[in-house]
Amino acid sequence: MIDKEILEKRILEATKEYARQSLEYSLKGQTVGAEFGQLGLKLGFYANGGAILAVLSLIGSKNYSGLPINTFVSPFLLYIFGLLSIFVSTFFAYLNFNFHSILRSDPSALCNTILEGSPNDWPYDYKARSKIQWSLYLAGGFAILSFVMFLGGSLILVKSENCCKFASARLMTA
Repeated sequence: MIDKEILEKRILEATKEYARQSLEYSLKGQTVGAEFGQLGLKLGFYANGGAILAVLSLIGSKNYSGLPINTFVSPFLLYIFGLLSIFVSTFFAYLNFNFHSILRSDPSALCNTILEGSPNDWPYDYKARSKIQWSLYLAGGFAILSFVMFLGGSLILVKSENCCKFASARLMTA
């Protein structure tokens, strides 16, 4: 027969180990999510920034010097707005990270809950959770908007009749 005091001690140790493992798993998940988020933001920044440089290089190239400049205005503006939306997305991702740090409970409060309280007394800030959700949705929305603008600018540039006609006329005379 196991003594009641020893049993309570083992249950407390098992609860502490469960809390430690849960926190470790949660932190690993956040790290992976943050890395993918950063990768997406970098991709959006490089895609739109690179497209801006490509359009400027195309405008300045000798082969396209006679092409009307209004051919490039719409794609150029879409790339700029895509780049700006990535900056806004980064800002909301930063807010999301800060709101998430508010949600994390104080270690002493967690310890007191494990030692003295019941699971219903678990310290938690529900207002911070709402802020986390909204900042995450806004960050994701602006990131998606950035990629949509990149694709839109690219499609407009590719489907531009003036650009295609001018390029084929240059190739025929060369």
